[in-house]
Amino acid sequence: MSAGHDRQPEGGGLDASPLTVCITRTVRAGCEAAFEQALHAFARDSLALPGQLGVHIMRPAPGSGSREYGVVRKFASRSALEDFRASPLYQDWNRT
Repeated sequence: MSAGHDRQPEGGGLDASPLTVCITRTVRAGCEAAFEQALHAFARDSLALPGQLGVHIMRPAPGSGSREYGVVRKFASRSALEDFRASPLYQDWNRT
């Protein structure tokens, strides 16, 4: 690791640095369409929460037989990630 990675950003420490999180979910066979619809609604609604910098959704490759979806989310800071995980929207999503 280069020395530049150890520096803290000016005026806020490491918490002020953007943070990227990668998540995978394997969907039950036959539930893919319902999952995609729910996932896209959740992603759209969650972008309204404070500290959200973006979300990317990766679908399984056609013909692969995989049911694994990838989600890459970017947050403005670690505290934005923590607030996201504590939000009722995220808590409800994790119960489904």
